[in-house]
Amino acid sequence: MLQPSYPIYGAKFYPSQVAELKKFAKKEGLVYIDHWSAWPDTKDPKLNEYLTEDQNAPSDKGIKVWSKYLA
Repeated sequence: MLQPSYPIYGAKFYPSQVAELKKFAKKEGLVYIDHWSAWPDTKDPKLNEYLTEDQNAPSDKGIKVWSKYLA
């Protein structure tokens, strides 16, 4: 199984890297956990509510959305 880390607000390269990871997983027949679909878009300022102030980790709200998706 593969899954990307949490999304980052305003990321420029990370979304394309995550898309490549998803393609790789499909090509190799691996399960890809697409939890990004449960988060606000990386261009949406609301994503900041799901991250710590320095974007080094998900906030409590981000942890809840990620864990709910996995459950």
